[in-house]
Amino acid sequence: MKEKEVRQLSQLIKKELPNDYDKGNWKDEIDNTLSVEENRRIILEKIKPFKEQNLDNIKKADIKESNLRAEADRQTFLQNLERENEIEFIKSLDSIIKNKETDVLKKYYDKLRNFTQIVARKDGIYGMIVIGENGIGKSYNVIRALKENKIPFVFFNNFLTPLELYNILYQNSNDLILFDDTCNLLSNPISISILKSAMFSNSETRILHYETTSPKRTAPSSFIFKGAVIFLGNKPLDKGNEDLMALRDRVLFIELKMNYKEKIQIIFELAKQPYKELSEQERIMIANWIKDNCSIATKNLSLRLFHLFMEFYRYSKDKWQDYAKAILEEDERIAIIRKLEKQYSSVQEQIKEWINETGLSKRTFFRLKIMIN
Repeated sequence: MKEKEVRQLSQLIKKELPNDYDKGNWKDEIDNTLSVEENRRIILEKIKPFKEQNLDNIKKADIKESNLRAEADRQTFLQNLERENEIEFIKSLDSIIKNKETDVLKKYYDKLRNFTQIVARKDGIYGMIVIGENGIGKSYNVIRALKENKIPFVFFNNFLTPLELYNILYQNSNDLILFDDTCNLLSNPISISILKSAMFSNSETRILHYETTSPKRTAPSSFIFKGAVIFLGNKPLDKGNEDLMALRDRVLFIELKMNYKEKIQIIFELAKQPYKELSEQERIMIANWIKDNCSIATKNLSLRLFHLFMEFYRYSKDKWQDYAKAILEEDERIAIIRKLEKQYSSVQEQIKEWINETGLSKRTFFRLKIMIN
């Protein structure tokens, strides 16, 4: 073949595989002993799988981009709802408490409100740690107890370094300080040490120290703290952290736990409260959907979820259930146990299948089974 014909074939390959031409030795595929047309036919045949793969990759990339865009839109929608949802959640919970407080609410919140007032006195007890999952009214009930009794406080709910914590305690050294969802404080040994000094002392005087050359320190290297601290968190305390356990043992500590049945009960109470333009029939329908589609295995079931689902319903009466299902999270281990309970009447058979299916121990099986019951 002439040199011109070889160049034409090379250009053909480049045109067909613009992204892969330089990745392989495609020029070697040109056979000078064959005609241009024979070379063309053979080359196109060899190129075909690569083109199909490229098209498939492009299609997958388009689908991925589309999914990412859809997820971004969903996250934006959820973020826009978050603040409004929180306000409506507080209004509904407030309505229940003012009108007719259920036994469940009394069980969980009476002690929390009383302990809040004890700490707020700043007389003998200077700290409280409250731990409990999202959406069960921790922050609401603490703040409500303070406002109802006209107790002033300062509030922080952002990420704080140990030095920022130290500065805040100095700036509010005579105040009641409420830290909400600043869990990083309880995972940092320096922050734990500072909080321990602020919330407890064997003597009457609580002195805080922080030595550093950083210009970000606005407080003196030591000062007397006369205020009190309430800490609200969502994650269980690390029982292996001796310093953290020492802090817990020196203050009031409450761990709020609400089981599945109690959450459902309160959700139906919330459904009785007016919500925007939704009728009571619609609100009860959504509460029933939650009852039918959630279980002990639903990890993120909370009181706030009910308000989020009502917003989904307001947004799309046709697709709200799809949106709701998309954000429900299930503990697969509990779901497996519940399935095995239905399949086998014998506990021994349940254990055998549990080990076969999960590879987990009999001890884990019984621990989860006790939690379910």
